[in-house]
Amino acid sequence: MCPSDCGQCQNFIVTNSATASLHYNVDVYCPGGTVLTGGGCTQGDLPAASNNVAITDSRPIGTTGWHCRTRDISIATTRTTTAYAICLPSPSGYTRVSSSITASGHYNVDVYCTGGRIMTGGGCGQGDLPAASNNVAITDSRPIGTTGWHCRTRDVAIGTTRTTTAYVMCADPIPGYTTASSSTTASGHYNVDAYCPGGRIMIGGGCGQGDVSNSTAITDSGPIGTTGWHCRTRDVSTGTSRTTTAYVICAP
Repeated sequence: MCPSDCGQCQNFIVTNSATASLHYNVDVYCPGGTVLTGGGCTQGDLPAASNNVAITDSRPIGTTGWHCRTRDISIATTRTTTAYAICLPSPSGYTRVSSSITASGHYNVDVYCTGGRIMTGGGCGQGDLPAASNNVAITDSRPIGTTGWHCRTRDVAIGTTRTTTAYVMCADPIPGYTTASSSTTASGHYNVDAYCPGGRIMIGGGCGQGDVSNSTAITDSGPIGTTGWHCRTRDVSTGTSRTTTAYVICAP
């Protein structure tokens, strides 16, 4: 990932936060001399009653920034949203790839690294949503093996057509590169963390719920220190059990 003489690589995790009500937009950028390998979006320790909260955009800005957009349709509720950019000195073969789909209801789109590259991280975006887009949420933003990224969004507004874009950041193969995951099955709100093994550092991460419904959303998907990834989802279907998986992408 880094030049061969750098020893263990250092990841730079940059954050930026905004406190507001209803819809929250916040951007963050990598320091000079580094590029984006992954990013995330969190809303803190939400109460169990926060069923109106969702991430609607968690995606790259070019190759050096991350954009986070959340929504909370609880009137007059103020929350803090934090965007994270995970950055490294320019990796060999670094590139960013995206793929889009325009549809209504549920939107699934996958994107893959090319030229033998491996995935370092990815994200999911729905563009510049109007203020009234309270039915929109990201339900899956996660790795596909070691080379791709899967994005799934939903909009329960009948007949509304939107464009969803999946993004993946890629680099040449890295000795010692690996991914790790951890899952939990529960009902209501789901918290799960995954950590890099063997002294590796985190360079990206994601969150998945599998085949989900109109009542589910990702509410937190972001770093834990320099080695882990935290995932929080919610499902307002009473008594429904679902499996949530946190994914972390790691390098030596």
